Amino acid sequence: MAKKKTKAKHQAKNQTDQPTLSLCMIVKDEAGFLRGCLASVKGLVDEIVVGDTGSLDETKEVASGAGAVVVDVPWQGDFAAARNAVLESATCDWVLVLDCDEVLAKK
Repeated sequence: MAKKKTKAKHQAKNQTDQPTLSLCMIVKDEAGFLRGCLASVKGLVDEIVVGDTGSLDETKEVASGAGAVVVDVPWQGDFAAARNAVLESATCDWVLVLDCDEVLAKK
């Protein structure tokens, strides 16, 4: 039986036994929407992983400026493959998936 691959847990922000949360997103040319989305999760997630599928605008710069790990994901016409590539880079206990045009309510 193969041993499950384990990742180092995201401990930089989490010095307690509290579960950690990764935000994972797939993006392409979403700089305008991405700013609001990332601002809405500031302070709520332990890490942000953004999978860029070939942006030509400032999407990557916006993401990295917000502290995100940006992963280049070659688009193969398959959302599941792109999503799985981003999820593979997440290191936290739990994952929140949002689209760029979504924001978390302040409540």
